[in-house]
Amino acid sequence: MNERREKLKPLLKTRIAWGLVIIAAGAGFLLGMVFFDKPWHLPPAWGDVPTWLLTAGAAITARYAVRAYSEQHREVTAIEQQVKDGQELARQQARLLELQGEQLDTQRQQFAEQRDLNERLAVAL
Repeated sequence: MNERREKLKPLLKTRIAWGLVIIAAGAGFLLGMVFFDKPWHLPPAWGDVPTWLLTAGAAITARYAVRAYSEQHREVTAIEQQVKDGQELARQQARLLELQGEQLDTQRQQFAEQRDLNERLAVAL
């Protein structure tokens, strides 16, 4: 269920973004009609062509930059999770070593008591 939401989330953002772009373009066209009456009858301004080409290039570059950033963000998140998992594993191993150390101390104590008991039995025999 969460995977489906994660897949749909960027799609919704894209739809919202495209909707805003379309609304802004429509509003700009309507404002042009209000101020200039019939904008499509204006003489072409060929000096604007390089500007529009640069704008299109910037939009394409921005799209790839956002993709790269998103991928980098996912990788960093995965690395952070690996670090957290590694730290938890290290804590668990440290606790296990502590328990094993306590068990060794207990066994030493038992062996010492057994040795004392064996010495007493040897003396008694």
